[in-house]
Amino acid sequence: SQRRVHGKKNLGKKYQKTSIHAVFLRREMITLLLCGVGQLCILAAGFAWPFYQTAKSLDGQRDDKHLWLTYWTVFAVFFVVEDVAEYIFSENPVTYCVLKLGFIFWLQARPCQGAKLIYDKVMRPFLLEREEVFVGKLSGASETLSSYGQSAAQRAGVLLPQVVSAGKSAAGKARSLASHSASPPLPLPQQPKGHEKAT
Repeated sequence: SQRRVHGKKNLGKKYQKTSIHAVFLRREMITLLLCGVGQLCILAAGFAWPFYQTAKSLDGQRDDKHLWLTYWTVFAVFFVVEDVAEYIFSENPVTYCVLKLGFIFWLQARPCQGAKLIYDKVMRPFLLEREEVFVGKLSGASETLSSYGQSAAQRAGVLLPQVVSAGKSAAGKARSLASHSASPPLPLPQQPKGHEKAT
């Protein structure tokens, strides 16, 4: 009887463990499914729809180029700093997908004009304050790259004739070796007749 009771307890524990694993597995599968659907919605709302609207604006069908240029500028900055938000919401990916989708809709919505608000209040003052620093660094980097390019071109101009001359000399040597190998063999020297009689 004690063995039966002990066996029933073990079966109950195993059933509890398997039920817990099943619940956890279902939760993970639902999370993955929701995250996949959320990513598809984000791609459609964040890239496909703005691309279509921007193309129509560029064709002249609509006069909202400024709206979509502002959206792409703000969205590019958000795309750069997105890793921080993903790290914060790493334990709740579904919540992050929902918040990101809502943020994208807020950026695009004409009544809200979230992209224009962020650009006018945050990005534009930041760029205006640091414009001289950015321009100075970019000009310094371009000058450095141009100097490196000029030095590389000078070195190439010096080395190229040397390489050409070395190639010509190697070709001449190869031709001379080929002509020597193609010439008929020299005749063997004949022994004098007096030497044959002496032997």
